[in-house]
Amino acid sequence: MGLYLILSFIVISLFLTFSLTGLSLIIVFLLTLIIHTKIKFGKILVNFIYFVLILVVSDTILSSFTQISVLDLFYQRVSGLIVPQKNGKGMITGESAPERISSFSNAMTLFQESPIFGIGIGNTYYHPKSNARFAQSAFFGFLSDTGIIGIFFLLILYFNLIRAGIFLKNNIYKFKEKDEKFASVQSLGIYIAVLTVFGTMFISNTIITASFWLSIGTLFAAYKSTKIAILNETSSKLLDNKID
Repeated sequence: MGLYLILSFIVISLFLTFSLTGLSLIIVFLLTLIIHTKIKFGKILVNFIYFVLILVVSDTILSSFTQISVLDLFYQRVSGLIVPQKNGKGMITGESAPERISSFSNAMTLFQESPIFGIGIGNTYYHPKSNARFAQSAFFGFLSDTGIIGIFFLLILYFNLIRAGIFLKNNIYKFKEKDEKFASVQSLGIYIAVLTVFGTMFISNTIITASFWLSIGTLFAAYKSTKIAILNETSSKLLDNKID
């Protein structure tokens, strides 16, 4: 019940802030949750209906006070991206998606200028062929600024994040009975990994923020602690076998 309450507030808050970034992240989170926990289709359908009802009720309450439907705004925003001239309407004012996609394209153009070493960190703003201040993605930013060499190391980081998340997922059961709090931290690993990789590739360049390093620091700390715990457990069993 507590989990549903928390998720409900998260969905409502992302809905009311009119954020496609937040919406895309929660969709990726829910897909990871479905795959990770192997939720049956019937339960998925029930949960989907539940969250749709939550959004409809929230929108109805908001509309009664402001005469503005956030659901209608979301429809206009998404339809404007898919079919910009639908019903004679273009994209809504201030839409960020085209600018983000344009920055990706700009990064690819700069990457072609210097594919091995890149154009240099922070030089997107100054490069004569650039039409963007920066790439709104860590992946595309690394690609243009540091070339193949830099993107290679970023992909290694991505690989290790996913590997650590899967490792923690596969070892949760070993610690549920011994230490529920530790098992709870382990259960976050796969979500941190997936959301971090997705976010830095398609949402923004969060590698330059403290939140990015705090997240992966938590992930790798849990990974290292799990490795040590498994090693200690294995050593104890070997010692017991020798004594026996």
